[in-house]
Amino acid sequence: MSKSGTLHGNEADPTDWKWLYDSVPAKMHSLAKDAYEIIIVSNQGRLTGFDGHEAPEAVPFKIKMELVMRKLRIPVTVFVACANDIYRKPRPGLWSIIPELTGNAGSSIDIAQSLVVGDAAGRQTDFSDSDVHWAMNVGITFYTPEVFFEGEMSEPLGHKFHPEWYLNDKFLGGRGQGG
Repeated sequence: MSKSGTLHGNEADPTDWKWLYDSVPAKMHSLAKDAYEIIIVSNQGRLTGFDGHEAPEAVPFKIKMELVMRKLRIPVTVFVACANDIYRKPRPGLWSIIPELTGNAGSSIDIAQSLVVGDAAGRQTDFSDSDVHWAMNVGITFYTPEVFFEGEMSEPLGHKFHPEWYLNDKFLGGRGQGG
């Protein structure tokens, strides 16, 4: 969350962040103590240009991530999807290579014990639904931050995009809403 209150914060100021809830560090420490491997996956298309080279916005973002990790003081792996490819949420490409990239090649991920916490849940005020759809695409339990960190009741999750809305009825056997 940004201190400035904007969606992505002041992108030039790596100190423009704060914990969404005071409970976040303790909950993360509890997960680490319980031997969870904590992985942050973030879509950040603005960090590279169309040619794939690093954009100027990448430097403050990297500094911000380092500040967050230093404050948290537990092992965390961060994956940032900068391109519009199979590794960008909600596409499941990254999930298939996480064991290899985290040094656990040859081991399998315990899907039943895995979870995703994300704020892009397709709710009325959310900017996206990519987090909840990523969890659905890889078969992992999904929580909103309010539910996971604060124990609040879940709001109805929704869709900002659903493919059937844009497909022609002839491709869906009369089930689509497209024309």
